[in-house]
Amino acid sequence: MTCDPPAVTNGAFQPPKSVFREKDVIRVDCNRGFHFETDNRDRRAECTKNGWLPIPRCILKLCDYPHIENGRLTGYYKNHREKDFPVRLGVTIFYRCLDGYVSKSERTWNLIRCTADGWDPMPKCLSK
Repeated sequence: MTCDPPAVTNGAFQPPKSVFREKDVIRVDCNRGFHFETDNRDRRAECTKNGWLPIPRCILKLCDYPHIENGRLTGYYKNHREKDFPVRLGVTIFYRCLDGYVSKSERTWNLIRCTADGWDPMPKCLSK
């Protein structure tokens, strides 16, 4: 049993070969802003009699609900977190710090954006 090299859109795999035999293993490296689709810390896929398992696929990285110590999101996002998170790249949301705390910018409402590296800037509330 053999597997053809996988087509990994938005990523690549190692080691490169023209044909893989059953039980051969590859490591998938996804491009910035993408992650290996399955919950597989080693980002590994194996050639099996049924093909590659798991399927080596890189999908768009999304931003989860940001937990802000001593701060909170606007009421809408706080109340709709199950429905609206994770969010896609480019989404912006506002947060504010609780009384006695302040953001680095010292603004009441602060804007954060979902980027390929996560929330930017990382929301943080510091003691006054």
